Amino acid sequence: MRLYLMRHGHAVKERATLDNFHRPLTDTGIAETEKMGRHLKEMLPDQAVGIYLSPLVRTQQTGEILARTLRDGRAAADVTSGTLYALARDNWEPLDNHLINLTASGGPEHVFFVSHQPFLEAWLYGLTGVSLSFKQSSVAVIDLRRGKKSKLVAYLTPSLWEK
Repeated sequence: MRLYLMRHGHAVKERATLDNFHRPLTDTGIAETEKMGRHLKEMLPDQAVGIYLSPLVRTQQTGEILARTLRDGRAAADVTSGTLYALARDNWEPLDNHLINLTASGGPEHVFFVSHQPFLEAWLYGLTGVSLSFKQSSVAVIDLRRGKKSKLVAYLTPSLWEK
């Protein structure tokens, strides 16, 4: 299974009238997520994909943009998505159980977890031994290996495709 750990796009700053849970993406966050989605679609042209999201507004928006971009021109059943409350917490065990269940049920070979820093950084380190700080709309691509260290295949940021 290939796991994609993705950080949400740029979001508006928290303020007295807007709590952390409800912060939406900025125009930059939307544009960078759309760009990342287009390039991920090129990497996964005919692959079934599962996208799982933290419940926070900015990750929900990031996931919706990613799903819409990946679905363009595909059968709707090829891209599935859903919310996992565990993606808003730092405990890897329920996420690992979700991946085990997906594998056992013949789920998609490509799975996205859209979440937050520092959780992504901790999960990446736990899986691969690689430490890096996730930028907004960035994706770590991991070959998931049961019973041994998984392998970081790529770290992608929207700036990789700037002209």
